[in-house]
Amino acid sequence: MRKREQLGPARERTLLIAITVAFFGAGMVVLTACSRIVFVMSRDARFPAHRLMRRVSPRTHTPVPATVLIFGVGIVLMVALPGAALLQLITASTILPAIIYGAAD
Repeated sequence: MRKREQLGPARERTLLIAITVAFFGAGMVVLTACSRIVFVMSRDARFPAHRLMRRVSPRTHTPVPATVLIFGVGIVLMVALPGAALLQLITASTILPAIIYGAAD
């Protein structure tokens, strides 16, 4: 018996929705963290185009240019890299920060 038949269509859809929400949330966390890193490096004049990347929106107080840059880089990587290379990049970018954090502690 296949897993799909064991769970049933309603549970399958529920799990797929939960997975989609989890992926979206994880993507938003990565986007936010990377844009904040670009902003902080730009604020300290340690990033190319730091005068542009350190700007924040007066209304939302968020680093809009840095966020747009990271979003654009993400789109380019998704389009340019084949699936296996993109998966390796995602895996490395998920595991390496945890290892660095653990080593620094």
